[in-house]
Amino acid sequence: MTSKRKALIFDASTIVVLFELGCLNLIKDLRKFFKIIIPRQVYSELVRGPYRIPLDPSLIWEMKLVSIPPEIEVSIMNLGEGEKATIKIAYILKKQGVSTIVVTDDRQARRRCEEIGLNVKGTLGLMKLAVKHKILDKNKAIKLIRRV
Repeated sequence: MTSKRKALIFDASTIVVLFELGCLNLIKDLRKFFKIIIPRQVYSELVRGPYRIPLDPSLIWEMKLVSIPPEIEVSIMNLGEGEKATIKIAYILKKQGVSTIVVTDDRQARRRCEEIGLNVKGTLGLMKLAVKHKILDKNKAIKLIRRV
């Protein structure tokens, strides 16, 4: 990854919430400030699953998931494939010096991220980022959050 921008690495849960709110465009708009990464496992889950969410295929992130420390592998083994891939990519990029934020609303995945020292945000945190970068008006963000 050549960009010095922070990377937002998405799990399916937050994307589903954005889709339900009619706010998928936030992901595209956040690309102006962040490298957006959606692991192939997450992309497949979203476009083939019950939601059939229309995502831009250019957001798919292919990365050879090199081995990670066994204690981390064990800590995430009970998560879904999308959550595992998201956390592994974030961990590997962080070790390479890339500033990363895992974006998930999955409670277990958030706990695992915090335990291994990864930055994590959910839908609310993503909305705050959008307001901070003037992508989303504060009042609109509040209305959207109330719908969650």
